[in-house]
Amino acid sequence: MFNIETAEGNITYGDNIVKTIVTRGVESLGDKAFLYNYSKKLPGFVPGFTLKVNFNKLNMSSATLSNAIKIKYDEEDGLYIRVYLIVKFGASINYITESLIDYIYEYTEKIMSIRPKKVSVSVTGVVSKNLVRRDIEVSR
Repeated sequence: MFNIETAEGNITYGDNIVKTIVTRGVESLGDKAFLYNYSKKLPGFVPGFTLKVNFNKLNMSSATLSNAIKIKYDEEDGLYIRVYLIVKFGASINYITESLIDYIYEYTEKIMSIRPKKVSVSVTGVVSKNLVRRDIEVSR
């Protein structure tokens, strides 16, 4: 829960607002990136077998959101957001991470009237037919 004091009074926000902003930011990227937790396990993917990954199973379920988006808020330090993604092969990791960070900053300022102190996007893998593990982090 976020308590923000304004001239009109106190406003209380929940974590779901930030998670909705992040989810919409990922959806704005099309099918080039997917929120996915840090366990690096894909549904329908068995290591050692060349199965095609079913991208329809990479949905935005509540279990995925709770593991893929980490939010820390402290009244003194501010708002910190960490997002875990997997990226589709051939997509520009730099473009995806920068676009998502810009989207998160823009919409948290518009909706919540606060600017996050830090937004980190961690790319945990690149996926085509197989998942290739990566540990790339972009922060601003």
